[in-house]
Amino acid sequence: MALRKVFVGVGAFGAFGIGMTGAMLYAQTDPNQTVSLCQRDAKWEELAATYDDKIAQTEMSTGINKQRRELLQNAKGRVLEVQPAACASTTAKAASFR
Repeated sequence: MALRKVFVGVGAFGAFGIGMTGAMLYAQTDPNQTVSLCQRDAKWEELAATYDDKIAQTEMSTGINKQRRELLQNAKGRVLEVQPAACASTTAKAASFR
């Protein structure tokens, strides 16, 4: 019985290792491929349009929305978010808390 547990454990560990290796090989990117700041920003903008809708259920079920509300209740100060001028124009967004 103990020997069987060892074989099952080794098999499970081996399967996990093979799966992780396959996932890492699949996820590798071409090191010669470069992405410009403009391409990166364009991709972020494309994903941003539907991102909140895609993660809304997960955030609600994990309690992130409640935690965010609690954190924002205690937020104070001013924030200025500036995007680099690498693509077209620089944009700035300002927000004030309390």
